[in-house]
Amino acid sequence: MNEFQRAKLIQEENDARQKSHGGQIGNKNAEKRSDEFHRFVSGASKNKTRKLIAQEHNISEHQVQKAVEFGRGLDRAAEVDPEFKREVLSLAYTYTCAPAYSRT
Repeated sequence: MNEFQRAKLIQEENDARQKSHGGQIGNKNAEKRSDEFHRFVSGASKNKTRKLIAQEHNISEHQVQKAVEFGRGLDRAAEVDPEFKREVLSLAYTYTCAPAYSRT
């Protein structure tokens, strides 16, 4: 499994857990709001989910957030070019890190 595949799986796990959050049916005190992806959201549940995933995968909460951002970006790129997502996740894609500046 490469780093891209792992990030995508973490993003999918995060999204699945976020979807399952929300108040109990019939609980009038539970505030249910949904985001643009129709997932139930509350400020505390996002951080709690990120923390749980970080603990389970033995990574930092920041790494979970970055994986989520990467996975969602990859999904958006796939809307334009579905082959790109397959290439990235199948190891066919190579990337290089160019320096942001050059010292002379």
